[in-house]
Formats: sequence, structure tokens, C-alpha cells
Amino acid sequence: MTIPNQFRLLREKKFYPLFITQFLGAFHDNLYKNALVVLIIYHLAAELGYSQKTQQLLTTLAAGALILPFFLFSAIGGQLADRFPKEKVMQGVKIFEICIALMGSVSLVLGWLPLCYLTIFALGMHSALFAPSKYSILPQHLAQKELIGGNALLSTGTFLAILLGTIVGTMTMTAEIGVYIVSGLMFVTAVTGYLASLSIPHAPPEDQNQKVSFNFFTETARVIRYAFRQPKNIIWPMLGKAWFFFIGSMFMAQFANFTKGYLGGDEHILTLFLILFSIGIAVGGLCNNRLLKGRISGAFTPFAAIGLTVFSLDIYYTSLAIHPPSFDALVGLYEFLGQLTSWRIIVDIFMVAFFGGLYVVPLSTIIQDRTPARTRARIMAGSSIFDSLFMVVSAILSVLLISIGWTVPDLFLAFGIANAFVACYMWITIRYYLPPSD
Repeated sequence: MTIPNQFRLLREKKFYPLFITQFLGAFHDNLYKNALVVLIIYHLAAELGYSQKTQQLLTTLAAGALILPFFLFSAIGGQLADRFPKEKVMQGVKIFEICIALMGSVSLVLGWLPLCYLTIFALGMHSALFAPSKYSILPQHLAQKELIGGNALLSTGTFLAILLGTIVGTMTMTAEIGVYIVSGLMFVTAVTGYLASLSIPHAPPEDQNQKVSFNFFTETARVIRYAFRQPKNIIWPMLGKAWFFFIGSMFMAQFANFTKGYLGGDEHILTLFLILFSIGIAVGGLCNNRLLKGRISGAFTPFAAIGLTVFSLDIYYTSLAIHPPSFDALVGLYEFLGQLTSWRIIVDIFMVAFFGGLYVVPLSTIIQDRTPARTRARIMAGSSIFDSLFMVVSAILSVLLISIGWTVPDLFLAFGIANAFVACYMWITIRYYLPPSD
């Protein structure tokens, strides 16, 4: 069977404007979030005397504030995507993003945490409204054999944007005028994202009779009920995808705490870990197209879940051999790379991410392919709600465990063990609920 060339899509108008729009939105979110993390851990902590535990709780709260809107607003995003042309919905959301950029700039300049967290929440709301249109537009513009590749490219673009936003956000904030540089970049990125969205091809509404309600509690409950009424070969991929976000969000949220609080490392080591994680997910996601040869199948998902567990556990056991310095100076990147155990942690982090990318891309594609066109956006919204719910639970659980004295490696161990049970269950059920598409 000929393997579809997924990279060809980057030259086609049916895909590349969406790719650019999504890339810039993810870059914007992570530029601000990581700038805020650096502001809390490496600036406000010294100025205001935050304890180590307070820093860990504040950075975990930032991750939760970005995710909570997905639970609250994804249902509305799904209604809008089914009711109106999807490209118009995305363009409207991008105008909202420009307003958020202005608010975020003010929050960073003032260094006022309540406004910072409001900005994080607004960025999450922007992404929640955007996601159902983004995922449900792909089957309208791509052939079925292109869906695995298209989803892999979107996933790759997202995590490379996370990578770039992480690097720029963390490194720029260390400069004397870093706050002003980040503020300017936020505005430029939001405006450019809106301009890119104007080139997204027309995607007519699938259900013009769909009513749009802005009562997010009622609509969220309705979409969840509707999602659970779907066939099991749709429900199980949705729950499997949500589980990935439960694990992955914990890693992303705790890297800053792991770097400074456990390894005694500076922000350059934090940047390295986030780079490894982003590239690992991108590479794992792209491998799906070659392994599956364009087929829409979850055949490799249980194997990927097992790999995720193996390397999560190895991070824990490797961390036991790390002895942070007793003095106040943080370990630099070159000193960290000079230790053999550090390279084992580097490999572990990359492989956790690689298997995460291999795991999640087919599940997203299965949901897109098997849902009716008329309700696809709402079902994708239901999937986003499950993702966000699992991520919020992950953040809350992490906060509770940290507050009672758990270390970040303890979290890696516990989540890895929990994932082992999920992997075993998926191995048993995969043949029934995730068979290859015809």
C-alpha cells in the first residue's frame, strides 16, 4: 500500500492556513503561560518570598486555569461549529484573541497575578471555542486517507508551537525588558493568526437548525450526555484520548517544579525538558502515518501506552540517584549535561513524549472519521470536554498530593503505575472497539 505523503498537505490551501492559524494560537498560549511560570518561580518568588510549595501550587494553578475553560466552553464551540461556517467561527475567535493579547500585556507589565490568571483563563476559553471547528473541519477538507497525516501534522504543529512558545517565553523573561518583548510578541502573534484564518477555505455548516445557547453549564451537561450515547467504538477512543491528556498535562505542568524544586536546575534545563517533550510528541505523532500507511486504526495504541508507562517509571527510579546541591546556586545546563544520570532522564522524557504522540493521534482521527457529519463538531466538543475534565482532575490531584508532601518524581511513579492498568485494559479491548477502518 502506498503511504500518503502527509507533508504535501503543508503546500495545499485546504490545510496550510488552518495549520498556521493553529500553530500561532498554540504559540500564543504557551508564550504567555511559560512567561508567567518564569515570572512566578524566578522573579516574584524572590521579591515576595514565596516558599517552594507555594511556587509549585501557583504554577500548577496556572496549568489548571488554562484547562478549565475547555470544560466550560467546548460545548458552545461545538454548537457554533455545527451551526455556522467553521472558518467564520475561527475568525471570530481570533479577533477575541487580539483582545486577550492586550489584557495579557497589561498583566505582565503590572506583574499582578489575578489579572495574569484571568488572562490564562481567557486564553483557555479562546482555545476551547476554536478546537471543535479545528477538528471537525478536517474531514470536510481532507480525504479519509489524509486524516491520519493531517491530524499528525496539526499535532506536530501544536507541539512545535508549544516548544517555540516555551523557549521564547522562558528565555525572553530572563532579559531586563523581557516583559515588554513578550507583550509585543503576544499582540503580533494574535494579529497574524487572525490574518492567517482569513485564508481558511469555506466549510459550510452541517446543521443550520442547531440552536446556540450560551448557558455553558447546561450545554456542557447536554454535550456530555450526547457523547455518552454514541457507539462504544467512539466512546472508548474519546476516553482513551482524554487519558493521554490526564498523563501528559501532569508532565507539562510539573516540569518547572521538577527542574528547580527537585533537580535544583535553572530555567535553561526547564527549557530543555519542554523542548524534548514537544519534539517527542511531534515525532511520535508523525510516525503514525508510516506505521498505519494512511489507515485509520488504533492498532498501535496499547503498545504506545505500555511504552509511556515504562519510561515514566524509569524517570522516577533515575531521579532517586539525583542529589541536588545544598547551596543556593542553581545547576546550569552544562553542569547538568555532565552527569550520566541526566542523560538517562533526557532519554526518558523524550520517550514518554514519543509514545504519547504515537498513542493520541490515531484516537483523534478515529473520532473524526466515525462521527456523523451533522453532529461531528459537538462530538469533538464532547471529546474536548473529556480531555479538559481529565486534565483538571490531573491538576487537582497533583496539587493535593504535593500539598501532603509528595515529590514530583512520586507523581511520575503514581501516574505511570495508573497508566499501566489503563494500558492492560486497552490491550484487551482494542480488538473490539478500535478495529481498523475499512
